[in-house]
Amino acid sequence: MDAPLDRMTGARLAWRRDLAGGEFALRAWRNEVDHVMDNFSLRPQPAMAMRVPAESDTQGGDLRFESTAGAWSLTTGLDISANRRQATRYAGPSPAMLTMVNAFLWPDARLDQAGLYGEGSRALGEGTLTAGLRVDRFRAEARRADVRPSPMAMAPSAFYAMYYGSTDERWDDTGVSGLLRFEQPLAGGLTAFAGLSRTVRAADATERYLASPATAPSGRWIGNPGLALEKHSQLDLGLAWEGERATASAVAFVDRVGDYILRDRARGQDGVLLADGASVYRNVDATLHGLELEARWQWTQTLSLEAEAAWVRGQNRSDDRPLAQMPPLNGALALAWDTRTGEWTARLRGAARQDRVDASVLTGSGLDTRRTPGFGVLDLGWSRQFGAHRLRLDLKNVFDRTYAEHLNRANLDPFNPDPVQVNEPGRGVFLAWEWTPAG
Repeated sequence: MDAPLDRMTGARLAWRRDLAGGEFALRAWRNEVDHVMDNFSLRPQPAMAMRVPAESDTQGGDLRFESTAGAWSLTTGLDISANRRQATRYAGPSPAMLTMVNAFLWPDARLDQAGLYGEGSRALGEGTLTAGLRVDRFRAEARRADVRPSPMAMAPSAFYAMYYGSTDERWDDTGVSGLLRFEQPLAGGLTAFAGLSRTVRAADATERYLASPATAPSGRWIGNPGLALEKHSQLDLGLAWEGERATASAVAFVDRVGDYILRDRARGQDGVLLADGASVYRNVDATLHGLELEARWQWTQTLSLEAEAAWVRGQNRSDDRPLAQMPPLNGALALAWDTRTGEWTARLRGAARQDRVDASVLTGSGLDTRRTPGFGVLDLGWSRQFGAHRLRLDLKNVFDRTYAEHLNRANLDPFNPDPVQVNEPGRGVFLAWEWTPAG
């Protein structure tokens, strides 16, 4: 299906005040998202018309206090958020006759989170020590999970029971996160740092409560209301260097994930009762590790060079196979020349071929469409300041190369189960004007 309508309205409120030797800050927000998908507005009319109006409303707040206690700079606070998601799929013989309620894709899902946190930093010798702790309380429920969309259709809870043996539409848990980081200056402009962290993530509305039926089991997509918290234990090591005319940094990380929330195909795995190829969710153990490099060199007063590269690898340890949707080695090299006529830039960006994929629906998740070829494209740009005004002209993909990123945006669509890899735009021209009033 396509998305003919995607609209978001939001409001934010922020307030700060010096109080009791520190700074007190309060923020509140509300966002309302209306999203409509159908299979007829942007394409020829199909044999069966379908339409999915969806709503996602989020509201929350953050209460924060920053202060100094002895050698420590402290930040403490409390934040809360509440998200409600509702999506209903309608079907009919034509767009004018969408009278049948086919499914409650998001059956009035409610996701609430409340977190209490504290973080502090202090000098330790010539270095800086940072420590933090956070405790989150999570709650989730699907208020229409027991409601049948129509007399001939199954309720979402019946699908949960069919695939996972659970009809619980309510879930709650407590997660603890922590951070310990030390940064130490070295000789010759070098700075080293090391960090240990633990973070947790709760399943979203799609992962926990999605109920998308289909005649063919391989077309079904069923959330798992019993998913455990995803737990990340990560080690970061890095070096940063700053010279008179150049800077550089390198960061390496390894992340051991317990109860990684994996979208998979039903094959009778642990916790999955059926083996019919439906899209399901389950917890597995996984590992991610990677490397990020950045450098900048001010060659002359008017000429500078920047380079960056990133690489990450993900492994499903429970099933001994690659994690899907992992980006390949990618990077960019940019040259900037500042002249009287403006700033001219040339940027070469690209990615290596991605061969570590999970592309089979028979043995894996099938979320990678293919082994993605590598690519390289050139972008050119010009900008100039005219007092309070700046004019910018960009030419993207100068040689009109055909290429696709390995990461598939279609996999973020909670209503289309099949991954689709779409080519990026060809040559494009962009013109922008910025005005910054004085004062």
